[in-house]
Parts: sequence; C-alpha cells; structure tokens
Amino acid sequence: MVLLRHVGQYFHATNSGGDGSTTWGIRFYPGAYHRIIREQASTLSGTSVLLDDLSPALVRELTELAESGLSVASLDAFFLKRCEVHTQSPRSIQAEAAVRLILEGRGSLSVNEIAGEQFLSTRTLSRLFSDYVGLTPKKFSAVIRFQSLVSDYVGSGGANVGEASASFYDQSHLYHDILKKTGKTPSQLKLSDFYNHS
Repeated sequence: MVLLRHVGQYFHATNSGGDGSTTWGIRFYPGAYHRIIREQASTLSGTSVLLDDLSPALVRELTELAESGLSVASLDAFFLKRCEVHTQSPRSIQAEAAVRLILEGRGSLSVNEIAGEQFLSTRTLSRLFSDYVGLTPKKFSAVIRFQSLVSDYVGSGGANVGEASASFYDQSHLYHDILKKTGKTPSQLKLSDFYNHS
C-alpha cells in the first residue's frame, strides 16, 4: 500500500506491513509531481490518496523496484527517468518557472510581480498554480517566506528571529505569521521549536 499525501502536510504512517517492512516518504519539488502522476494538484490538495487508485501502473513498477532492493539512489533514478519520458507542456514550464521565481525570491515577490515576470495575468497564474501546485501563488509564497525565516533563524543558532525577517513586509506581518504557524510570539520562540521531539 502506498499513500500519497499532497501539499506540505505531514502525516503519521503506520507500519501496515508487519515486522521487517519499511515505509518510504518521497517529497517532490513543488509543482513537479505532475510529471509522475497526471492529475490536477487542486483535486489532491489537502487529501490522502492511495497511489493504487491514481496509478496502478506506477505501483507495479515501484513494487518491481522494491523486489530488487530500494535505495535513495534507485528511487531518484526511477523518478528522474519517468520525468524524462514525459514531455512538458508550455503550461507546466510556466508553472515551474513561477515556482522557481518564488523560491529564489524567498516568497517576497507579490502575485503581480510573479505574473508580470512570466507575462501572465494574475488569473492565469492562479489557474496554473491550482493545476500544478495545489495552492494559490499567494499561499505558496507565504509557505516559502516562512520556511526561509525558519531556515535563517535555525542557521543563526536562534540568535534573533527579528534578524531573519527580511522577507516580511513589516514586524506586524512577521508577528502574526509566526503566531499563526507556531502558536507562539517571536519572543517566545526557542530553537528547539523547529526540531522533532520523540
């Protein structure tokens, strides 16, 4: 059984295979999974789906690969080969370029700026993100902006969350975003808040 969880939400995988079985989690570059599974991201967003229901052929291929011994390298090679087989459409190329802009800008570009860089209307950009990413460009930018903040904060050894806030418009936006995503104010944050506890 392979469970596909889309759009950045974690899930707890129970080991249904019994002793000796292994659970693998595969995370795709934002917007790139459509090269593997031909399904609109918006239909899968925020859901858990059995991969068997989406692509039985892919499950068969992964099962054959597992029988010969799985490794990170073998899975990378498998998925890269599948990506090369599928020709990208002009729309998917535009979607990936817009995702790259957001990543490079660390989530700080406005939707208008992203659309302008891609010579698209904001409406067309939103449709592309719905089809290929599963989030609006604004929500995706917010995720990347927060991830950048956390990365800077952790990279600085937790010295000061304010110093890692360059991608936020002002301190008010920073304060509310941190409170919404962590349940704590910036002054209450600790470095340990961003590590898993067992």
